[in-house]
Amino acid sequence: MMKRMFAHSASCAGAILKAWQTSDLKQLEQELATASALECDLAGNAGECERLELLRGIATAMRNTAINGQVPQAGVYISVLQHLAQPVVRLRPRACSL
Repeated sequence: MMKRMFAHSASCAGAILKAWQTSDLKQLEQELATASALECDLAGNAGECERLELLRGIATAMRNTAINGQVPQAGVYISVLQHLAQPVVRLRPRACSL
């Protein structure tokens, strides 16, 4: 049974990136384990839920493919993590003019 956890996607992605950039394999494994167990409150923000799902998938893939500290296709994962580490900017809706 998966432990129910709630976390902000940007801070979690940032923590993974920091561990990766400092080559702290113990911290990286801990952050990947945390992100792999993320769940979203379905009553919450749908956009954040999508970000958490993507983050969970990346973390799970990185954990499953890591061999001696090497992650195949790490560049793709890091690129998406960098995007997810950016805070979400909410724009006010504007009326459409035709």
